[in-house]
Amino acid sequence: AADAPVTYRPALFASARIHFLDMKHKLDVWQNVRHLVMTDSSRGKLTWTEARPAPAGEGPDPLPGAGHENVPADLADPKRYRQHEKGYKVFLSEMFTLELASLPEHKLVASPDESEGDFRIRAGQLLREKRDEEIEKMRRKYAAKINTLAERERRAAAKVENEKAQLSRSRMGTMISFGTAALSVLLGRRAGGLGRAATGIGSMTRSSKEKLDIEQAAQTLETLRKQREELEAEVETEIARVTQGFDPAHLVLSTVRIAPRRADTAIQQIGLAWIPCTPDSLGALRPAIEI
Repeated sequence: AADAPVTYRPALFASARIHFLDMKHKLDVWQNVRHLVMTDSSRGKLTWTEARPAPAGEGPDPLPGAGHENVPADLADPKRYRQHEKGYKVFLSEMFTLELASLPEHKLVASPDESEGDFRIRAGQLLREKRDEEIEKMRRKYAAKINTLAERERRAAAKVENEKAQLSRSRMGTMISFGTAALSVLLGRRAGGLGRAATGIGSMTRSSKEKLDIEQAAQTLETLRKQREELEAEVETEIARVTQGFDPAHLVLSTVRIAPRRADTAIQQIGLAWIPCTPDSLGALRPAIEI
């Protein structure tokens, strides 16, 4: 409640400059941090596991008439603050980490001051660019094969048409030979007629061979057409796979946790702080400020 009595509890205030270095993720960042560490009410020992970020600034002046708890020995003895500095370094190196959103499969990591939403936007743009590059690379890879098949298919189609034209001319020659032979026989020129008939039979034999050539050429054309269509379908399948793999709508973020380098940690301030507390519904004292 707003009119609840305020009691000040002693705590450790500590601030430091810490260094996050990770060559794998190309990260080299310095940060200033500040924490408040309460003491265990039963033993009077610092509870590092419950350390909380300290608010910025010095805080308001103490309220007149407010109560103050006794300062435990862990905070009352100046000689122990050297030990508290070491404890703060251990806390920062083991329990305080820099957490960054990442896409490991694409080797993307958010910058320390980048929100998840901004990282998603940036990652989406980079993925679209990479997707376009991969698709273009794939098209170039398959282009030579497809063009080669298309050229062979064009030549095969031309051969079919050429064979058909030859067959048509051969059939016309056969018809003329038989027609001339029949006319010669009717006019009494039997020997010449028989010769032309023999020529006609030879033309029929050639026509049968040319018909077979057409069938073989058509089969070759159909085989080449199927090979080209299968290769084009393979390209489309690969493009669909790449598109899905780089689709920003399917981003699944991971978290990279980086601990500060303990050797680089520089303690800036450490000392006694007073935290204003008020009783909760059960009478237990709770901080009246956000920590």
